[in-house]
Amino acid sequence: MLHLARDYADALQALLPTGAAWEWEPDSFGDTMVLATAQELARVDAAAVDVLAMGIALHCPGRLSYLLADYQAVADAATQIIPRKPAAIGCTVGYRLWSQDAPVSVSPDPVVVVDDYHRPTSIGGHIGDRVWSSRCRYYLRVRFDRSLIDSAVLLSALRDFKQAHVFLFVVDTPNLGS
Repeated sequence: MLHLARDYADALQALLPTGAAWEWEPDSFGDTMVLATAQELARVDAAAVDVLAMGIALHCPGRLSYLLADYQAVADAATQIIPRKPAAIGCTVGYRLWSQDAPVSVSPDPVVVVDDYHRPTSIGGHIGDRVWSSRCRYYLRVRFDRSLIDSAVLLSALRDFKQAHVFLFVVDTPNLGS
């Protein structure tokens, strides 16, 4: 329910002390001053409806099932292979260097692996196990070779699909598919 600036002005007027000094005629200096404050409250009130609607839409579940297999299916559908190019002048630092004799296509196809390998520390754990907090039960490890698979497309699809409490733990694994 939206309120008009006059509604807020009347409410502010009711909060003022009683007495003739605080009773203003419409369009007087005091009324205009209270109305100016009320206009800002009305503007915020109108914007709050949009902010709340956007917040609800952002956190509304888009799917009924969020199994590990569902995440893997999204990752598989979003996997785009980057063609191999030999190392040349102008290659960026960190890009894997391929020999000039490297095949243009990758065989077998590179894969993206989504798993929930990271689990919280618990009683019965072994020395050498990775120690994670209790929040880590919502980490999904996404493993792929970033020189072969377009990470921007893949991660965008997974971020759009994932639930708000799920964290993506991205691991660059060279030659995972071969």
